[in-house]
Amino acid sequence: MDKTMERFFDQSLGREAYEDNATVGQKLYQSLVFHRFNEVISNAFPILHRHVDKTIFHAAIKRFIQEAPSTPFIWEVPLKFWEFEQTHRLLGLPYCDDLLWYEWSEVSLMMDEYPVLLTSEFSWESAWTLHESVRLRALQYRVFEEKFDTPETSYLLAWYDTHETVACYKEIGEALFRFLTRLEQSTWKSALADIALQADVEEDALRNYFDDALHTLARLGILRRIES
Repeated sequence: MDKTMERFFDQSLGREAYEDNATVGQKLYQSLVFHRFNEVISNAFPILHRHVDKTIFHAAIKRFIQEAPSTPFIWEVPLKFWEFEQTHRLLGLPYCDDLLWYEWSEVSLMMDEYPVLLTSEFSWESAWTLHESVRLRALQYRVFEEKFDTPETSYLLAWYDTHETVACYKEIGEALFRFLTRLEQSTWKSALADIALQADVEEDALRNYFDDALHTLARLGILRRIES
């Protein structure tokens, strides 16, 4: 890229100021770049957009543009903005990371492809894993209810419903959250043993405690039977 073109891009992205005699077209192009980024990020994070101070938000986007987010896909720009905010903390919102996870998970679930959810009847005699679309998150704020004033830990299960073609969310208890998190990396037997040891309870009691929830998850296809 020659220096004239490189300078043009630097100016368009706001890294370098235009001279006082810059043309209207040059200034307009820089404005269009900002408004395109603002539109994409605001549409991906509508809850954030409703609650954040717009002056601070626009300043953060301008800083983000200057960093030149490295992705060829416009739909990934909000993810890059989230990563940028995690590093720079320009928005000053204690619940921001939870909220951007929540809002970005819906975008990413809708943009990927997954195997069809298959209904099963749960049995402790079978081996199980989680459907490929499952996301788990321990939240410090109940951002899914737009409650931002007071921290309150909650646990969220997200997945993609391949039949209804929508992203779905379900609040679950801490014990089930920890069990499912371990199930992503191990067998249910190892996961159950770990949770029982940590909670200082018998494994049989924990089985009974989880039984109804796991039957529900299997019927939804969130738990996937591993065929031998």
